[in-house]
Order: sequence, then C-alpha cells, then structure tokens
Amino acid sequence: MSKLISDLINEFQTIDEIQDDFELFIMSIKIDESGEYDSSDSILPVSRIEIDSENEECLFYYGSHNSDAITVATTADKIKTITPNFLLCSAEEKTVEDKTLRLDNPIIGFGENVEQKRFFLVFQTYELH
Repeated sequence: MSKLISDLINEFQTIDEIQDDFELFIMSIKIDESGEYDSSDSILPVSRIEIDSENEECLFYYGSHNSDAITVATTADKIKTITPNFLLCSAEEKTVEDKTLRLDNPIIGFGENVEQKRFFLVFQTYELH
C-alpha cells in the first residue's frame, strides 16, 4: 500500500534523529515470493519533487549517482502545502523511441541512516516475466 503525504509529514515529525540537512534518497527493494525482503536494487538521490494534481500524487524524481540530493528541509517545505491524502511515488523518466515516458512506483516505506545523514523513500521493484 502506498504511503501518503500525511505519512511522510508524520515520519519527519516523530523521528528525533531526522534533521533538516539529511539528504533524500530513493531505495528500490525486491521482495521474494514469500513476501520477505530479498535485496536492494539501488539507492539513488532524489533530484526533484513534482506534484501531479490530476492523479493526486507527489512524485519524487531520482537521478544518477552523480545527482545532488534534495534535503529533508526542502522536502518538508514543498509537501506542507499539498493535500495530505496525495500518494507518494517514485518517478523516473525514460526515453524510448524518441518519446519520454514517466515510470511511477508507489512508496511503501521509509528509513534513515543517521551516520550518513540520509532519509530513504522505499519502493518495491518487480521482476518482469
């Protein structure tokens, strides 16, 4: 089940270790057939946030390993004006045959690494058969 804006705001407010200068990252995970965590596919910085009002989604775009990550402070400022029931989604743009496609995945969880000052938005990746 996808997390909502209200879940992220609550997470920022209730975890004392999360500070404004923490950088925001996207972590994709694989879950095996039994529902257990299998592995991390990738961890990439969130490079921008966009609001898709039509689909009621808050999109977290992630880039390459060389991209600068936005901070928790920037994220908090951006999301505090959004309707709390908007879904949180990761977003990636891919170019296929001269067309740009947006690939979205629902955010299913959060995490933090206090030593590295990173906050993670987690989404599940699926294997194509």
